[in-house]
Amino acid sequence: ITTAVILPLPLRIVSTVMVLWAASTTTPAMNDDAYTNLRESVMEEARSAAVDQLDGFYTAFPLDSSHEQAELWYEGLQRLDAIFVDRLPGVDLTGQWADAPTWETILSRLTAIEDLDSDEVNELADAYAEAFDQVVYNHVMSTCKTMLYGKEDSDA
Repeated sequence: ITTAVILPLPLRIVSTVMVLWAASTTTPAMNDDAYTNLRESVMEEARSAAVDQLDGFYTAFPLDSSHEQAELWYEGLQRLDAIFVDRLPGVDLTGQWADAPTWETILSRLTAIEDLDSDEVNELADAYAEAFDQVVYNHVMSTCKTMLYGKEDSDA
């Protein structure tokens, strides 16, 4: 049985990933190519989950309809102000909702978990959380920039 708990901290700093193996496995770790492909798949899962969670975020904070809101959020996120950072959607792999994934369901969809050693599981969990947080942060900043400057790629 593998349990992973991911506690997101502001802007992509995953504090803890705990993995408990029921019994020690003697299965060798994956080869490098397979692991690299799995890591990319895990990150893509995270990006997709982040986009899904942004819908609810924008319902609560309609940044694209208020110049003042967009400006507050843009400046707050640039400063990494906890008031704003803590309100960003975070990784939720608790499975508390019927359709919400757990870390185990994500990994089991992508690979046989027995093929991974505990270091690989930890690294994949970190990669998932980093990809999730990066998408959320970049998307919110882009939305704010669009509202403030009229185009996404503005360096203003």
